[in-house]
Amino acid sequence: MPQIKLGSIGEVVTGLEDLNQEIRLILETPLGSIPHRPEYGSRIYDYLDLPINVAKTLIIAETYRAIKANCDRFEVIDVKVKEITPQGKLSLQIIGRPTSAEIDEVIKLDILANFA
Repeated sequence: MPQIKLGSIGEVVTGLEDLNQEIRLILETPLGSIPHRPEYGSRIYDYLDLPINVAKTLIIAETYRAIKANCDRFEVIDVKVKEITPQGKLSLQIIGRPTSAEIDEVIKLDILANFA
């Protein structure tokens, strides 16, 4: 079932755009903030104020954990932190393989998450 496209009225996302939006929502949602779904989300927001060399390692590990726990449609192969801004924006490159039969290739998702 397609998701409603964030920031639009009456539009839906499908295919890779749907997967990209789902992963972005998982990463931007604070872990434990959804009633009745305490394991949904990530702790990335906890790491943004840490020194960059420490934050990158923790963000990569948390990205793997959060996607594995919340998105059974995608298997993560690699995560790279491209940028962390002082304004709370995080740019990630996530490489992985969708688990659906529709796409049988390794794909690269560029995720821009906003924690401001």
